Amino acid sequence: MPISFKLIKECAREGKKLIKFGEVYKTPTFGKPEKVKIQFGKKTVTYSNEQINGVEIISNQNKASINFGQKSYVKLYIKYLLSGNLTMAQQEFFKATGLHLHIPNNIRLDAFTGGLANLENAIKGNGQIICNNPVQAVKMDLKGVKHVLIGHGAGVASTDSWIFAHGGGKVFDFINNNNLIKKGDKIIVMTCETGDRLLDKKAIGGEVSTLLTDSCQPGKIIEAGRNNEIIGQIVLPPYGSGITFY
Repeated sequence: MPISFKLIKECAREGKKLIKFGEVYKTPTFGKPEKVKIQFGKKTVTYSNEQINGVEIISNQNKASINFGQKSYVKLYIKYLLSGNLTMAQQEFFKATGLHLHIPNNIRLDAFTGGLANLENAIKGNGQIICNNPVQAVKMDLKGVKHVLIGHGAGVASTDSWIFAHGGGKVFDFINNNNLIKKGDKIIVMTCETGDRLLDKKAIGGEVSTLLTDSCQPGKIIEAGRNNEIIGQIVLPPYGSGITFY
């Protein structure tokens, strides 16, 4: 059955996506289309608004699934993240979780607040994991992971075209040039790709549900020094098995 323009426009207003026979209809951008061109050596890769906006729609859904009300400021790192004080957000997140938080730019960071809070609760094994169906947190083993990286993304890791969508350069370049990240360190990455997802390794190629509760759109695990590779995924229990390596 065809999709009406009225229905698409309504979904755009509500921040929803349409699914028909397994295909995702990305909400259109109204007005003059824009494209982002990224130079990779001699090759130029162009990302359209459809690609970037499709990733941002998922982030909006992650954000819209949560209603903290006055509790949005209970966790200090969320308060600092939303106010733009990124240094204090990183310090408070480390105090709360023991993980180093990395933030390549300050664009639309509110989309990551729910996932960061969920991750802290899963590490400690208390509080609620918030999503469409909230549940009591189940303690999770970090399996040696030391870092969390957040930021909207586009491109594909395996082709060395994975970038932060609103500036910050290539994802692997950011990791390799970060003094806090050592070769061999494992990192939880909440940054989307815009490629084709592998059926048996769903963290490779596709988008990320930053609440870390969706087994179809898991967070990504990478290891510093292994460029252009995604080595595992994370879906917080009881929605998934926590951190799983491929």
